[in-house]
Amino acid sequence: MMEPSKAVLRWGRCPKDWNRDCNSSKQYGCQLKYVLKLRHEIEEQCVEFFISSVLLSCFGLVLYHRVIVSTVSKQVLNAGMEQLVTTVTPCIRPCWASVGIISYELSEVEYAENEVNDPWVQKLLHAVETNAAGLQPLMTTNNYDSFVHFVIDFIVKGLEVIMMQKRFSQLGALQLDRDVRALLSHFSSMTQRTVRDKFARLTQMATILNLEKVSELLDF
Repeated sequence: MMEPSKAVLRWGRCPKDWNRDCNSSKQYGCQLKYVLKLRHEIEEQCVEFFISSVLLSCFGLVLYHRVIVSTVSKQVLNAGMEQLVTTVTPCIRPCWASVGIISYELSEVEYAENEVNDPWVQKLLHAVETNAAGLQPLMTTNNYDSFVHFVIDFIVKGLEVIMMQKRFSQLGALQLDRDVRALLSHFSSMTQRTVRDKFARLTQMATILNLEKVSELLDF
């Protein structure tokens, strides 16, 4: 796996810039977490100690402004994550873009060959791991999970467009199912949040393609 320092240099930005961006996202993430926690605790105490409905209403107004602050912080954090992803995606794009020239009209020999020599999934996962390695030590767990989910969104959206344009043989449908399962399994190990919903459409495509009869769609 590429060393963090080399991975950062490969992205075309200096380590100082990456440290600054990741530290900023870490600070916004922590601020958002504590603002929401403070809001929850204050709301509980208000209900317990404030007898006057007027005072409670005034305090509710203050809490409302705190919510606005937390919402803006979350928007800034998401914008920062999107910026990080746009810097990493040029290193990932060639891997999933190559799927466009890979055939899913497979013979038994080709299907068996793909099982031994994966045509694209492992290359894509290696590219993601290599480029993510430089960021993980610089980010909080929550921010890194968010970053991974943004990367997944980028990859899945591209794959969905590509797969919709392809033709599939019966073995090709099995290959797609195998590819989606491999992606889902690997990305699940990279984040503490569920990623199954991200692959729902690809999983559905693989399931439908593997149906033996059109009538089976009624049971799907």
